Amino acid sequence: MGLSEYLSCPHFEVVAGQAPVVQSLDRQADDEAHDWADVASSGNTAVPKATVGAEDLKVQAAVLRIWDLFTKEQDSSVCREEYGNFVKRVGRVLLPGLSPEQEQVLAANTWNEGVGNAANLTFANFFQAATRLAKMWTDSQSADILAAFLEEIRLRVTRARVQSSDTGEETEIPETIHLHFEGQNGNLDWMPPESEFMTSIVVEWKGKAPLYQFEAMVGNESFVQTGSNYCWYTETAHDAVADADVKDGAVRRVWADLDSITPLGRAVLIALQQVSDSIQAGPIDIDLSDMQPAPESPMDGARILLSSMLPSRDSNVALTVNTGKGARARATVQGSDHEFGIQDLLGAGLTKGNKSNTVIVAPVQNSMLYKLDLVRRGVQLAQPRAA
Repeated sequence: MGLSEYLSCPHFEVVAGQAPVVQSLDRQADDEAHDWADVASSGNTAVPKATVGAEDLKVQAAVLRIWDLFTKEQDSSVCREEYGNFVKRVGRVLLPGLSPEQEQVLAANTWNEGVGNAANLTFANFFQAATRLAKMWTDSQSADILAAFLEEIRLRVTRARVQSSDTGEETEIPETIHLHFEGQNGNLDWMPPESEFMTSIVVEWKGKAPLYQFEAMVGNESFVQTGSNYCWYTETAHDAVADADVKDGAVRRVWADLDSITPLGRAVLIALQQVSDSIQAGPIDIDLSDMQPAPESPMDGARILLSSMLPSRDSNVALTVNTGKGARARATVQGSDHEFGIQDLLGAGLTKGNKSNTVIVAPVQNSMLYKLDLVRRGVQLAQPRAA
């Protein structure tokens, strides 16, 4: 699906102050090969029959996990206000920067799109709306990708709480986002498009064996070229329930406050800001006196030394980004207690056998972050900065 199709869907026409064209989106969704048939609105949670097979169960389960969070009416349907609040939360994840008035219009138009003249939202309506949303934002028909997108939305618009069996009090588990950076060697048959979520690092060195100083600087994406080091990353919301100590009480998920929701992409901006800040702290001292056999070049020696300092001792690094309320947003390297910085990025991004002094940092190919950046620019919405 091209950018024009994204911008012509009802959600973005709302942003531009236009009336949604519901029929065009419905026709588009109905024409897709991997879609679900309608079912009669019965007010229950009967899942529309899948047309492809068992893979669709992953998508059905992802939709049901979100549906279970709604407060239901007596007939198991969802009222307009409840659904509208959900739509606003999703907007905070995908379209940060909407005004309160735009959020209200988005919620109203999304209700009309999914429900029409009906009094409440049934599960069948919600199932179609959720899968349609996933297909638009992922540009995919893969059950795995669609289910992962819906789970990402669920984790970002909710918070996990643990209830004490002694006092009955609930404690909210802080939200964390996980980032994973991994270097890749070899030429590419494609070039990453320019994006707010990518950057490039240029490294220069000076000194004489075995002591060197490496100075890094943030480059310009426009000189992305074949032969550079590539450091790909993923950003995913972490399910804090998996780490919770449930011995003392029950764990549940509740809707997050609107102002506490973290947009997709903000965590990586925090991490890249820390890289930029650490560059400003000065050059990196590299001592190769203990390295045997001697490296082929100072750059190769820096790669070996910096990658050996990573917890993984390999060309990858995992981060935990704390974005919760009341805490300073920071990205820390998993397996250690230090903040992510330029040394960690170079340890992951400099790849064996590559003589280039440039590291391109970008989301993995076909990442939704590319689409998010294009769409947000298209509708003139600014991604909240790391600060």
